[in-house]
Amino acid sequence: MREDLIDSLCYGEIRLPGMDEIFDQLLARINLVCVASPELDYPCLDFEGLRKFFRYALAGREEPDQVDVGAALAAFVGPAKMRWLDEIVPRRWRLGDATGFDLQYSAETNPGEGVALSPIGTVRVSQLGGLRDHPFVCEGRVAVRLRLLNDDDSLLEETLDWSAHSARLISRSSR
Repeated sequence: MREDLIDSLCYGEIRLPGMDEIFDQLLARINLVCVASPELDYPCLDFEGLRKFFRYALAGREEPDQVDVGAALAAFVGPAKMRWLDEIVPRRWRLGDATGFDLQYSAETNPGEGVALSPIGTVRVSQLGGLRDHPFVCEGRVAVRLRLLNDDDSLLEETLDWSAHSARLISRSSR
């Protein structure tokens, strides 16, 4: 195995087919679980963790670009942990009326340094009428940063506490 190839992949200097936004989000979700819920024993994918993963994914391969990195990552993490991932760190936050909003996880979450950044959910305030409690991921340990939009999709503000924010909105509108 060429270590220079592994290093280039870890530094992001080259990317294999399948190393797309979905793959990047999967890495970020796994890393958030590593930091916020270490007892769940997910593999940390900081620089050294990525080195281990790429060694695993490329083992015995002559052509690195033939690797299905998504399938390799799922095998590296393990099928049971992959099934739990959507529950622990969902890709989408569901609202009661079958609508919802996508969550964007930060690539800056770094388990090697213990840094966990909140995922961001961008949503119109008018869609949150039935939301009483602020959304959290990682078994209630990490608040979702809500990017609140007006109905014209302009940014109103961000909050890590929807309950308090909605109470202020109601208070303002009743004056």
